[in-house]
Amino acid sequence: MSKTLTSTKSAPRTAPRPTPLRAPAPPAGRRPDASDLPASLRALEVLTIVAGSFGKASLPQIAVAAGLAKPTVHRVCAFLTAAGFLRRDVEPGTYTIGPAFRRLAFDALTSRYEQGLRHAMLTAMADEVGETCNLTTLDGVEIVYLDRVEARWPLRLTLDIGNRIPIHCCASGKLFLALMDGAARASLLDRLDFEKITPKTIVDRDALDTELKKIKARGYALDGEEFITGMVAIALPVRASSGAICATVSVHAPTVRIGLAKLEQSAPRLQQWAAKFEKALGL
Repeated sequence: MSKTLTSTKSAPRTAPRPTPLRAPAPPAGRRPDASDLPASLRALEVLTIVAGSFGKASLPQIAVAAGLAKPTVHRVCAFLTAAGFLRRDVEPGTYTIGPAFRRLAFDALTSRYEQGLRHAMLTAMADEVGETCNLTTLDGVEIVYLDRVEARWPLRLTLDIGNRIPIHCCASGKLFLALMDGAARASLLDRLDFEKITPKTIVDRDALDTELKKIKARGYALDGEEFITGMVAIALPVRASSGAICATVSVHAPTVRIGLAKLEQSAPRLQQWAAKFEKALGL
């Protein structure tokens, strides 16, 4: 028996085509600085900063990180917002990732070359582990499954590529929460609807905070039937060169075949696989 989760999304709306900005040349005798970057690179720098702040950053934070004046950052953010790459948050002067940037990022992650490389590695990982292996990333308050290789067993739990899972009830989601900075985590949890999906889903914020501290200390996260009754999972971080988590490798299995304690014993080997993904994908 398999359990399949499906998600439906309306067709994405096309973002307006941005009009290139022109960066003024620095006055004679002055050394170039961040403000002298071509407008397109300044825009990319701003997007990188917002995305690297777990998809949310204030105008002062962006200005400091980019080394730009606040009026310059304000103009760039206004341009990116009009083009759909950023979106104004409910907090004044704060921006989040917009739909156009999400589409661009997802297209990059699912490009044929990257997808083929990831899938080959997941296949080798699944052959070794003997259970279903996944690669996931964070999108807002949800975890998105980028790729997966199913176990060869006749009994398995199937989750389709592209499915979105609430961040608080799965191993990958809790791992992202545990490894992000406190301010970003608090902001994200403030936006979260703590839905109780199974009897074991953690819906109390204090209890979740306690769980996240344990996850951060040991370096991996577990799902003890918190998302699907009868399914356990483990997730380990795939990090960028900066050290920040950008994806997870995870394994899930039915409890009738493997218990959570036994699955946890695979953590050291799965850490090696996470390192292989980092190296192969140039992260």
